[in-house]
Amino acid sequence: MIPKEDIMLYPEAFDIDWFIVFKDGEVAQFFSSGGEIPKLILEHYEDLPAIANYLNQLPPTTNSIENTFTSKLFHEGNKTFEQVSRKGILVYDRLEIVKDSGSVYYLLSFPETVLTVDNLPFEIKKLLTKVQVQTKYSPDLSYFDTELMQLSKEKPSNFEFPLQKKTILGNIFKNLKHWLS
Repeated sequence: MIPKEDIMLYPEAFDIDWFIVFKDGEVAQFFSSGGEIPKLILEHYEDLPAIANYLNQLPPTTNSIENTFTSKLFHEGNKTFEQVSRKGILVYDRLEIVKDSGSVYYLLSFPETVLTVDNLPFEIKKLLTKVQVQTKYSPDLSYFDTELMQLSKEKPSNFEFPLQKKTILGNIFKNLKHWLS
């Protein structure tokens, strides 16, 4: 486990899985991808290994539904998100391809039947509900803003995927040409 002092000083330097509970008890997992981690999560950093260990041991119980916008464009072929959501867990990630995505996480996949804290052992429920937000989950709300700690249907104003995608693809082709020559 990374020392809490390091995480508190440089949270953007680490890839951390963290968890929240939505208003009605739905469990969500967030992959930080080295991005911004909410202060509330950092305050309960010591709880993350116990939560992750328990949730990782859960068997698949439902089908996974991919958010076609985010998962097809950014994580095609990545089965981790599907495996997590098949356990009933909502899956969010930061997308490095989006310039200055900062505090915004994107819904990548969600289960047909969502796991709620009421279906978990008391000790895990107690840890998870330390970070319960007052926003109601809906699969139509694809964006989670960690500054506001709430979901949104509207894409963030700094969302610049088309330009970023073009630049990244251009760099890939340029590097490929260089390697082949």
